[in-house]
Amino acid sequence: MPRTTRRLTVLLLALAITVSGTAWSFGTKAAAPKEGKAKSSKIMTRSQYEELQRSRAAAAAKTKAAIGKI
Repeated sequence: MPRTTRRLTVLLLALAITVSGTAWSFGTKAAAPKEGKAKSSKIMTRSQYEELQRSRAAAAAKTKAAIGKI
């Protein structure tokens, strides 16, 4: 029984450290000061979006052809 208790204690401690460490690092990143000017949001125009879709479709077609050869 003591061995099981010790094992559970170690596992719970490791879990607590992992969870609190993760939360702490996210909080640190969020609170860190930003350098330089704020970046504007990246909004695509319709033509940029269509070009992106075309390039993705071409890449998908190449992949499909390569899979078809196999």
